[in-house]
Amino acid sequence: MENLDLIAADLLKAADKYQLQSLKKMCEESLCKNLKPDNLISMMNFAERHNAEIKMFNLFNN
Repeated sequence: MENLDLIAADLLKAADKYQLQSLKKMCEESLCKNLKPDNLISMMNFAERHNAEIKMFNLFNN
């Protein structure tokens, strides 16, 4: 999906609300890809609020 990185957080909120699991997974992957040390805490809080899975292994590969 083109430009998903720009809207992944908003789209994940809707995917969680309407239980669209495949869309939610795409958004989670996009968010994980953009995980950085400076946004780790806010992303983890966001993930918890929206039942998202944020994989931190990308944090150590950048």
